[in-house]
Amino acid sequence: ASLIRDKAWLTLKLPDTELVKVRELMMNLRSGKHGAASGGARPMGEVDFCTAWRFVGATAATSEESLRRAAHRREAVVSANACLEGLVAHWRAQGLAGRDLEGDAVLWEQPGLLDWQGFSAAGEELVVACELLCMQKLARELDRLTVEEGRPMYRFGVVVDLEGLSMSFARPQNLRVLRRIVRLDSELFPETLKWVLLVRPPQKFAAVWRVIEPDFDPGTRRKIRVVPAEDTQAVLKQYVSPEHIPRHLGGLGRPQRS
Repeated sequence: ASLIRDKAWLTLKLPDTELVKVRELMMNLRSGKHGAASGGARPMGEVDFCTAWRFVGATAATSEESLRRAAHRREAVVSANACLEGLVAHWRAQGLAGRDLEGDAVLWEQPGLLDWQGFSAAGEELVVACELLCMQKLARELDRLTVEEGRPMYRFGVVVDLEGLSMSFARPQNLRVLRRIVRLDSELFPETLKWVLLVRPPQKFAAVWRVIEPDFDPGTRRKIRVVPAEDTQAVLKQYVSPEHIPRHLGGLGRPQRS
């Protein structure tokens, strides 16, 4: 599957300078050249083109070491938790649907639908594994859109509908897992977020957000906007066309969960 995906990406009209950087990165990782210079990390196997291209654009000079760490982390978690694939659909109540005003994908999330108590009882390692598998599923969906549309589709906007979110998610043990997930997503999937809108927040959310916000790096914090309930429709239209906004948020569309 990765070879088919690579061929599709290589047919895209990407700048020659980017292609050279990506191919050099892939060659260095396969040969272990970068690992030898930084302490002898073992050579990596096949690295798919689209992942390498994303890391080149996201991390500049540190792309080799970043991608090496990401690949090893993914390999370790997936090999140890392959049996969790069926549980992933229950972890994130989300789905890609529609496009933003610049033509990129939009991810819609409703964390208020989650059983936070149940996931707390399941244990931190299982939740983190579900998050990684969920993000990999999302990356595969972006690869599919890339092939269908004939252009790179690796970044997306996010609308998080907070209505119905229980404040039990803010318990210390849940916040500890959330902090770990934030670090994991930033390390393994850099520069995928274009913007994030937190809409219809519960009354006490502002106090919780003040605790959570410092866990995001400054670049990510600048992309996140907490939207007062009364401004939901107006702000959404600044990012997404009405036909792609679900009806319950004041739009004309009805995004389907993917």
